[in-house]
Amino acid sequence: MSFPNSPEISAPQVGRPCKYGHNSGRDKTRHCLECKRLREAARYRSDPAAVMQRRALRPVPPSQTPEGRRSWSRNNPEKIMLHMARSRARGEGYLCTITTMDISIPEYCPLLGLRLEQGTEKRTDASPSLDKIRPELGYVPGNVWVISWKANRIKNNATLQELQMIVAKLTERML
Repeated sequence: MSFPNSPEISAPQVGRPCKYGHNSGRDKTRHCLECKRLREAARYRSDPAAVMQRRALRPVPPSQTPEGRRSWSRNNPEKIMLHMARSRARGEGYLCTITTMDISIPEYCPLLGLRLEQGTEKRTDASPSLDKIRPELGYVPGNVWVISWKANRIKNNATLQELQMIVAKLTERML
């Protein structure tokens, strides 16, 4: 329907129209996308159970399954650490300019000497954890290292002086 004195607005022209006049484009097999959408909608209206059954039989890429995502996470711990660091930096207002090349996961925790365990389902004391050496600088190259989760919890918000006071008091009490 067109109105007097108004330009005709139509869908963008993508190739030639199908035999029903649709200009929605074509898929890889050169079928009209609008006709395909309408056929699928008509099939669903006539027998929803059959359509859902067909959808369930479609192969799912491994990256879209829980097992596939867990496997990828186990094989790419540096990328997961970087993603989480960027997320924390965004939320807390820190600078984050590190890349996966700046994240090196050692075999042992440099602070406590625990053997770091990668790829476990749940976080443990020996899980690798990305730590900012000087928190006020943010996640910048040279200011991050990987330590154990336990060491990171101990170090959490304490200053060097506070940690030295704790060590002095514990030494005093234990001797």
